[in-house]
Amino acid sequence: MSVSDDAVSADLVEGPLGPLRPRQLLLITGTVIACAGLFAVTVLHGYLANGLLQVPVDQISNGAYDPRDLPDPPSTLSQVLGYLAIATAPLAGFSALMVSGADVLQSVHDHRSPREMVPSAAVVLLAVAMLAGCAALSPIASWWLD
Repeated sequence: MSVSDDAVSADLVEGPLGPLRPRQLLLITGTVIACAGLFAVTVLHGYLANGLLQVPVDQISNGAYDPRDLPDPPSTLSQVLGYLAIATAPLAGFSALMVSGADVLQSVHDHRSPREMVPSAAVVLLAVAMLAGCAALSPIASWWLD
């Protein structure tokens, strides 16, 4: 290999990505918040509006409760949005965690100031909260899939 080939391959392995820009962090944050909002508006609202708080969660999560007798069946649009929310909420949270987490790790590696690390660290915390919410509310999501 020539010297220029070595330089190119080294750039691919060790290439500095630079810190995430504020616009990128806002886009990631907005995506996570939008997916969480979509989940709340469709799945969580349907759960609460149909009075499922009185049904034990273990009956909902294992399929013992039959949702056919609900007083307010969801419309086709809200069902599609609910399925979209169930699919995108964990994906958006995981993606945000990976991207902003990598930026925090790169910031530590590059010895950036704490002030430069705070926005990415805040997005990491938001993504962790979103993923924890997805895990905690998974019985509600299983009700929606019925």
